[in-house]
Amino acid sequence: MNNRVQRILFFVLVFCAGPLVFVGLAFAKPSLEPVSFDLFERLFPLDNNVWSQRAEVLKGLENSLHFLRSSSADGAYKKFERSGIDKGRVIQSLLRFRTLLFSSRSAAELTQKLKREFSVVRSTGSDGAGAVKFTGYFQPVYKASLKKSGKYQFPIYALPGDWGNNHPNPTRVQLEGYTGAGPVYGPLKGKELAYLASRYEAYMIQVQGSSILELPNGEHAAVGFAGATDYPFQGVPKSFLAEKNIRWSDIGMHFKQHPEDLNWVLSRNNRFVFFKMQPFKEPVGSLGVPVVAERSIATDKSQMPPGALALVHTLLPVKSPNGGFVMARKPQFVFDQDTGSAIKGPGRVDVFMGTGAEAGQMADSVSSNGSLYYLLLNK
Repeated sequence: MNNRVQRILFFVLVFCAGPLVFVGLAFAKPSLEPVSFDLFERLFPLDNNVWSQRAEVLKGLENSLHFLRSSSADGAYKKFERSGIDKGRVIQSLLRFRTLLFSSRSAAELTQKLKREFSVVRSTGSDGAGAVKFTGYFQPVYKASLKKSGKYQFPIYALPGDWGNNHPNPTRVQLEGYTGAGPVYGPLKGKELAYLASRYEAYMIQVQGSSILELPNGEHAAVGFAGATDYPFQGVPKSFLAEKNIRWSDIGMHFKQHPEDLNWVLSRNNRFVFFKMQPFKEPVGSLGVPVVAERSIATDKSQMPPGALALVHTLLPVKSPNGGFVMARKPQFVFDQDTGSAIKGPGRVDVFMGTGAEAGQMADSVSSNGSLYYLLLNK
């Protein structure tokens, strides 16, 4: 289809279809575009698992409503004022989806009701044609101590009270030292929140944004995101993996066996995350509400509507009868409830896979292209 035909179809969709909206009008480069429900429906059957997993879906939905009814949502939706996606419309979309989920007798019936009452917008992706890169994240569980002792030598930190006045931000090495054991002096001295047994574990908490800590006395504590430096995230270079001849799936074991390599890699990554103790053990997303395994996603909140109902279509892990899991391309209803340091632009989505070691394995398996759609109640 040539560009002229695409433009003609676009104006037909926007101005003749009525309910369809074009979120990208608020941005120099469109981040979302309307698509017809017929086209959307033909691409794949909608999420059949929503029927057997209604409890998880409804939990995610209620968490989104909790955020959207807060004052925080007012500020978050100001950037969407001219887009046709306002906070009230997203709330009504969630409420109507909940009603339809209860009143429908099958996933097929739910699909037909959604088709009558909802419109669809698609992320334009990294290429302007809908290509979205999907990855997975999880909440790790690590043994830790609230005091520095024995094997627990590597701290994670609380956000300093005067951090907003600290510009430019210090580098990672300035904050925690080259080895991650903490500097003798500096803005984080006395801000140690907990101590881990390895720098790799402390770093993984920064990457995932939260963790459950198993303390020596048998109790558990939860830590969540409190802030970060304003540097871009820098991952492990592909050249490093090639030079060391290691696979990505073995990177954790390599760093635990060769902490000097981790020190070198992290000295080049100045993105540094701070934490706070959470009153509950559930992982909490950037919207301040708990995220739900396989039903919550992280996107760039400057371009995607926070808390909204979405559907992803990509390769995701599916548990098999033998206790493992296999990868399958499937559609899944989700709620946009989080963000991440490496999740920038309309072409990136992170899917939350749960808590613990198995969730970590599932998260590591998610790395594929796909599509991201949002469902909105017709005006």
